[in-house]
Amino acid sequence: MPESRRTIHIRESVHSIFYAPLLATVACGFLEVEGLSATISVVPKGQDGFQLLREGSIHVMQSAPSASLTRLEKGEGDVPMHIAAINDRDGFYVVGRKPVERFGWKTLEGASLIPSAFALQPTASLRFCLSEQGVSWDRIKIVQGPTSMEEAEELFRKGTGDYVHLQNPNAERLVNEGAGYYVASVGASLGPIAFSSVIATRRFLSQEPEMALAFMRAYYKSQQWVLASSPEQIASALQSQFPGTNLNVLTNSVRRYKALRNWLPNPIIPVRSFERAVDMWLNAQQITKRYPYEAVVDTSPAQKVMG
Repeated sequence: MPESRRTIHIRESVHSIFYAPLLATVACGFLEVEGLSATISVVPKGQDGFQLLREGSIHVMQSAPSASLTRLEKGEGDVPMHIAAINDRDGFYVVGRKPVERFGWKTLEGASLIPSAFALQPTASLRFCLSEQGVSWDRIKIVQGPTSMEEAEELFRKGTGDYVHLQNPNAERLVNEGAGYYVASVGASLGPIAFSSVIATRRFLSQEPEMALAFMRAYYKSQQWVLASSPEQIASALQSQFPGTNLNVLTNSVRRYKALRNWLPNPIIPVRSFERAVDMWLNAQQITKRYPYEAVVDTSPAQKVMG
Protein backbone atom coordinates (compact mmCIF):
# COMPACT_ATOMS: atom_id res chain seq x y z
CA MET A 1 0.00 0.00 0.00
CA PRO A 2 1.43 3.40 -0.93
CA GLU A 3 2.51 5.44 2.07
CA SER A 4 0.39 8.32 0.84
CA ARG A 5 -2.78 6.25 1.07
CA ARG A 6 -4.95 7.36 3.96
CA THR A 7 -7.54 5.34 5.87
CA ILE A 8 -11.15 6.41 6.13
CA HIS A 9 -13.09 4.88 9.02
CA ILE A 10 -16.69 3.98 8.13
CA ARG A 11 -19.34 2.65 10.49
CA GLU A 12 -22.79 1.17 10.02
CA SER A 13 -25.67 1.42 12.47
CA VAL A 14 -26.70 -2.09 11.45
CA HIS A 15 -25.24 -4.55 8.94
CA SER A 16 -27.49 -5.44 6.03
CA ILE A 17 -27.39 -5.98 2.26
CA PHE A 18 -29.86 -3.07 2.28
CA TYR A 19 -26.80 -0.82 2.46
CA ALA A 20 -25.19 -2.33 -0.66
CA PRO A 21 -24.01 1.00 -2.17
CA LEU A 22 -22.02 1.82 0.98
CA LEU A 23 -20.66 -1.72 1.34
CA ALA A 24 -19.62 -1.85 -2.33
CA THR A 25 -17.70 1.42 -1.95
CA VAL A 26 -15.26 -0.61 0.15
CA ALA A 27 -15.63 -4.14 -1.25
CA CYS A 28 -15.37 -3.23 -4.93
CA GLY A 29 -12.23 -1.10 -4.69
CA PHE A 30 -13.79 2.28 -5.47
CA LEU A 31 -12.07 3.85 -2.46
CA GLU A 32 -8.70 2.39 -3.45
CA VAL A 33 -8.97 4.07 -6.85
CA GLU A 34 -9.36 7.34 -4.95
CA GLY A 35 -6.24 6.67 -2.87
CA LEU A 36 -8.04 5.59 0.30
CA SER A 37 -8.03 2.41 2.32
CA ALA A 38 -10.94 1.82 4.67
CA THR A 39 -12.23 0.15 7.80
CA ILE A 40 -15.93 -0.67 7.99
CA SER A 41 -17.88 -2.22 10.85
CA VAL A 42 -21.00 -1.79 12.96
CA VAL A 43 -20.95 0.80 15.74
CA PRO A 44 -20.30 -1.25 18.92
CA LYS A 45 -23.33 -1.81 21.14
CA GLY A 46 -23.56 0.86 23.80
CA GLN A 47 -21.56 3.43 21.83
CA ASP A 48 -22.99 6.58 20.23
CA GLY A 49 -22.04 6.85 16.57
CA PHE A 50 -22.70 10.57 16.53
CA GLN A 51 -20.22 11.02 19.37
CA LEU A 52 -17.62 8.90 17.57
CA LEU A 53 -17.99 11.22 14.58
CA ARG A 54 -17.58 14.29 16.74
CA GLU A 55 -14.49 12.83 18.41
CA GLY A 56 -12.97 12.14 15.01
CA SER A 57 -12.43 8.43 15.65
CA ILE A 58 -14.64 7.69 12.63
CA HIS A 59 -15.18 9.79 9.51
CA VAL A 60 -18.54 8.79 8.02
CA MET A 61 -21.43 6.64 9.21
CA GLN A 62 -24.61 5.08 7.92
CA SER A 63 -27.53 6.65 9.74
CA ALA A 64 -30.95 8.16 8.99
CA PRO A 65 -32.31 11.70 8.73
CA SER A 66 -34.78 10.80 11.47
CA ALA A 67 -31.89 10.30 13.92
CA SER A 68 -30.69 13.84 13.26
CA LEU A 69 -34.20 15.24 13.62
CA THR A 70 -34.38 13.68 17.07
CA ARG A 71 -31.10 15.35 18.02
CA LEU A 72 -32.37 18.73 16.82
CA GLU A 73 -35.56 18.25 18.82
CA LYS A 74 -33.45 17.69 21.92
CA GLY A 75 -31.65 20.94 21.30
CA GLU A 76 -28.31 19.48 20.24
CA GLY A 77 -26.07 21.76 18.20
CA ASP A 78 -23.66 20.85 15.42
CA VAL A 79 -25.62 17.80 14.29
CA PRO A 80 -23.67 15.74 11.68
CA MET A 81 -24.85 16.39 8.14
CA HIS A 82 -26.37 13.87 5.73
CA ILE A 83 -24.20 14.01 2.64
CA ALA A 84 -25.32 10.99 0.60
CA ALA A 85 -28.51 9.00 0.17
CA ILE A 86 -28.30 5.23 0.63
CA ASN A 87 -31.92 4.07 0.57
CA ASP A 88 -34.99 5.82 -0.81
CA ARG A 89 -37.43 3.23 0.58
CA ASP A 90 -38.07 1.38 3.80
CA GLY A 91 -36.37 -2.01 3.33
CA PHE A 92 -38.41 -4.06 5.80
CA TYR A 93 -40.85 -6.85 5.03
CA VAL A 94 -43.62 -8.62 6.88
CA VAL A 95 -43.14 -12.38 6.75
CA GLY A 96 -45.97 -14.76 7.63
CA ARG A 97 -46.29 -18.48 8.23
CA LYS A 98 -48.51 -19.13 5.21
CA PRO A 99 -48.44 -17.91 1.61
CA VAL A 100 -51.05 -15.23 0.91
CA GLU A 101 -52.32 -14.28 -2.54
CA ARG A 102 -53.78 -10.93 -1.47
CA PHE A 103 -52.58 -9.51 1.81
CA GLY A 104 -54.45 -6.66 3.43
CA TRP A 105 -52.73 -4.73 6.19
CA LYS A 106 -55.90 -5.08 8.28
CA THR A 107 -55.01 -8.77 8.55
CA LEU A 108 -52.48 -7.81 11.23
CA GLU A 109 -55.25 -6.68 13.59
CA GLY A 110 -55.81 -9.52 16.05
CA ALA A 111 -52.65 -11.33 14.93
CA SER A 112 -49.30 -11.53 16.75
CA LEU A 113 -46.32 -9.68 15.27
CA ILE A 114 -42.63 -9.81 16.19
CA PRO A 115 -41.25 -6.32 15.48
CA SER A 116 -37.68 -5.44 14.58
CA ALA A 117 -37.16 -3.59 17.85
CA PHE A 118 -33.40 -3.04 17.51
CA ALA A 119 -33.96 0.62 16.60
CA LEU A 120 -36.76 3.15 16.75
CA GLN A 121 -37.03 4.02 13.06
CA PRO A 122 -38.11 0.61 11.65
CA THR A 123 -41.01 0.39 14.08
CA ALA A 124 -41.90 4.06 13.56
CA SER A 125 -41.94 3.51 9.79
CA LEU A 126 -44.13 0.41 10.14
CA ARG A 127 -46.54 2.30 12.37
CA PHE A 128 -46.60 5.18 9.86
CA CYS A 129 -47.41 2.71 7.09
CA LEU A 130 -50.17 1.11 9.15
CA SER A 131 -51.67 4.48 10.05
CA GLU A 132 -51.91 5.32 6.34
CA GLN A 133 -53.59 1.95 5.76
CA GLY A 134 -56.16 2.56 8.52
CA VAL A 135 -54.74 -0.17 10.77
CA SER A 136 -54.74 0.23 14.56
CA TRP A 137 -51.38 -0.62 16.16
CA ASP A 138 -53.20 -1.26 19.46
CA ARG A 139 -55.16 -4.10 17.89
CA ILE A 140 -51.98 -5.99 16.97
CA LYS A 141 -50.51 -8.41 19.52
CA ILE A 142 -46.92 -7.16 19.68
CA VAL A 143 -44.40 -9.79 20.81
CA GLN A 144 -42.01 -8.18 23.31
CA GLY A 145 -38.41 -9.22 23.83
CA PRO A 146 -36.23 -9.25 20.70
CA THR A 147 -33.58 -6.53 20.56
CA SER A 148 -32.12 -7.43 17.16
CA MET A 149 -33.27 -8.71 13.79
CA GLU A 150 -31.43 -11.95 14.46
CA GLU A 151 -33.38 -12.47 17.70
CA ALA A 152 -36.68 -11.66 15.96
CA GLU A 153 -35.79 -14.04 13.12
CA GLU A 154 -34.94 -16.86 15.54
CA LEU A 155 -38.11 -16.36 17.61
CA PHE A 156 -40.22 -16.71 14.48
CA ARG A 157 -38.23 -19.72 13.34
CA LYS A 158 -38.96 -21.41 16.67
CA GLY A 159 -42.70 -20.88 16.36
CA THR A 160 -43.44 -17.56 18.06
CA GLY A 161 -45.72 -15.07 16.32
CA ASP A 162 -48.00 -15.11 13.31
CA TYR A 163 -45.84 -12.52 11.53
CA VAL A 164 -42.35 -11.06 11.83
CA HIS A 165 -41.01 -7.70 10.64
CA LEU A 166 -37.53 -8.03 9.10
CA GLN A 167 -34.98 -6.48 6.77
CA ASN A 168 -32.96 -8.58 4.32
CA PRO A 169 -31.11 -10.90 4.30
CA ASN A 170 -32.98 -11.93 7.50
CA ALA A 171 -36.42 -12.18 5.89
CA GLU A 172 -35.02 -13.97 2.84
CA ARG A 173 -33.31 -16.55 5.07
CA LEU A 174 -36.66 -17.59 6.53
CA VAL A 175 -38.23 -17.75 3.08
CA ASN A 176 -35.31 -19.73 1.68
CA GLU A 177 -35.68 -22.26 4.51
CA GLY A 178 -39.42 -22.59 3.94
CA ALA A 179 -39.99 -21.23 7.44
CA GLY A 180 -41.91 -18.17 6.23
CA TYR A 181 -43.44 -16.35 3.29
CA TYR A 182 -43.31 -12.72 2.19
CA VAL A 183 -46.73 -11.14 2.67
CA ALA A 184 -46.00 -7.40 2.49
CA SER A 185 -43.33 -4.78 1.83
CA VAL A 186 -43.42 -1.66 3.98
CA GLY A 187 -41.38 0.20 1.38
CA ALA A 188 -43.77 -0.67 -1.44
CA SER A 189 -46.70 0.70 0.57
CA LEU A 190 -44.99 3.86 1.83
CA GLY A 191 -43.24 4.84 -1.38
CA PRO A 192 -40.14 7.08 -1.47
CA ILE A 193 -38.84 8.08 1.96
CA ALA A 194 -35.36 9.14 3.11
CA PHE A 195 -34.70 6.01 5.13
CA SER A 196 -30.92 5.84 5.41
CA SER A 197 -27.95 7.94 4.39
CA VAL A 198 -24.29 8.73 5.01
CA ILE A 199 -23.45 11.36 7.64
CA ALA A 200 -20.32 13.33 8.45
CA THR A 201 -19.52 16.28 10.70
CA ARG A 202 -19.17 19.79 9.38
CA ARG A 203 -15.66 19.77 10.84
CA PHE A 204 -14.64 16.74 8.79
CA LEU A 205 -16.08 18.27 5.62
CA SER A 206 -14.23 21.55 6.17
CA GLN A 207 -10.94 20.27 7.61
CA GLU A 208 -10.57 17.15 5.44
CA PRO A 209 -12.10 18.27 2.13
CA GLU A 210 -9.84 16.08 -0.03
CA MET A 211 -10.72 12.92 1.90
CA ALA A 212 -14.40 13.86 1.99
CA LEU A 213 -14.53 14.39 -1.77
CA ALA A 214 -12.49 11.24 -2.45
CA PHE A 215 -15.04 9.29 -0.43
CA MET A 216 -17.90 10.95 -2.25
CA ARG A 217 -16.42 10.20 -5.69
CA ALA A 218 -16.01 6.56 -4.70
CA TYR A 219 -19.52 6.40 -3.28
CA TYR A 220 -21.06 7.95 -6.40
CA LYS A 221 -19.28 5.37 -8.56
CA SER A 222 -20.51 2.63 -6.23
CA GLN A 223 -24.11 3.81 -6.58
CA GLN A 224 -23.86 3.71 -10.34
CA TRP A 225 -22.24 0.27 -10.23
CA VAL A 226 -25.04 -1.10 -8.02
CA LEU A 227 -27.69 0.18 -10.41
CA ALA A 228 -25.88 -1.20 -13.47
CA SER A 229 -24.98 -4.60 -12.01
CA SER A 230 -27.09 -7.73 -11.74
CA PRO A 231 -28.26 -9.12 -8.38
CA GLU A 232 -25.86 -12.03 -8.92
CA GLN A 233 -22.89 -9.70 -9.45
CA ILE A 234 -23.69 -7.57 -6.40
CA ALA A 235 -24.29 -10.55 -4.12
CA SER A 236 -21.07 -12.20 -5.24
CA ALA A 237 -19.06 -9.02 -4.68
CA LEU A 238 -20.46 -8.53 -1.17
CA GLN A 239 -20.69 -12.15 -0.01
CA SER A 240 -17.46 -11.96 2.01
CA GLN A 241 -19.15 -9.32 4.20
CA PHE A 242 -21.91 -11.80 5.11
CA PRO A 243 -20.11 -14.93 6.32
CA GLY A 244 -22.44 -17.87 6.77
CA THR A 245 -25.17 -16.39 4.56
CA ASN A 246 -26.12 -18.41 1.51
CA LEU A 247 -25.25 -16.72 -1.81
CA ASN A 248 -28.74 -17.45 -3.13
CA VAL A 249 -30.21 -15.65 -0.10
CA LEU A 250 -28.06 -12.58 -0.77
CA THR A 251 -28.89 -12.64 -4.49
CA ASN A 252 -32.64 -12.80 -3.89
CA SER A 253 -32.34 -10.06 -1.26
CA VAL A 254 -30.64 -7.76 -3.76
CA ARG A 255 -33.18 -8.67 -6.44
CA ARG A 256 -36.03 -7.59 -4.17
CA TYR A 257 -34.35 -4.31 -3.28
CA LYS A 258 -33.71 -3.56 -6.93
CA ALA A 259 -37.36 -4.27 -7.77
CA LEU A 260 -38.34 -1.89 -4.95
CA ARG A 261 -36.29 0.87 -6.64
CA ASN A 262 -34.58 1.30 -3.32
CA TRP A 263 -31.23 2.63 -4.56
CA LEU A 264 -30.71 6.00 -6.22
CA PRO A 265 -28.43 6.96 -9.16
CA ASN A 266 -26.69 9.77 -7.27
CA PRO A 267 -25.98 10.80 -3.67
CA ILE A 268 -28.46 13.68 -3.35
CA ILE A 269 -31.32 12.98 -0.93
CA PRO A 270 -34.59 13.93 -2.70
CA VAL A 271 -36.45 16.72 -0.91
CA ARG A 272 -39.79 14.93 -1.19
CA SER A 273 -38.26 11.80 0.38
CA PHE A 274 -36.91 13.91 3.23
CA GLU A 275 -40.34 15.46 3.80
CA ARG A 276 -41.86 11.97 4.04
CA ALA A 277 -39.27 11.12 6.70
CA VAL A 278 -40.36 14.23 8.62
CA ASP A 279 -43.98 13.08 8.31
CA MET A 280 -43.01 9.68 9.70
CA TRP A 281 -41.17 11.22 12.65
CA LEU A 282 -44.06 13.58 13.43
CA ASN A 283 -46.41 10.60 13.34
CA ALA A 284 -44.10 8.80 15.80
CA GLN A 285 -44.23 11.89 18.05
CA GLN A 286 -40.44 12.08 18.09
CA ILE A 287 -40.48 15.71 16.93
CA THR A 288 -42.95 18.53 17.49
CA LYS A 289 -42.33 20.62 14.37
CA ARG A 290 -41.11 20.38 10.78
CA TYR A 291 -37.37 20.87 10.45
CA PRO A 292 -36.05 22.16 7.11
CA TYR A 293 -34.07 20.04 4.68
CA GLU A 294 -31.03 22.29 5.03
CA ALA A 295 -30.90 21.70 8.81
CA VAL A 296 -29.62 18.14 8.35
CA VAL A 297 -28.74 17.71 4.65
CA ASP A 298 -25.63 19.08 2.90
CA THR A 299 -25.73 18.53 -0.86
CA SER A 300 -22.51 20.42 -1.64
CA PRO A 301 -20.15 17.37 -1.54
CA ALA A 302 -22.42 15.48 -3.95
CA GLN A 303 -22.80 18.46 -6.25
CA LYS A 304 -19.01 18.85 -6.45
CA VAL A 305 -18.43 15.26 -7.60
CA MET A 306 -21.45 15.18 -9.92
CA GLY A 307 -20.12 18.18 -11.83
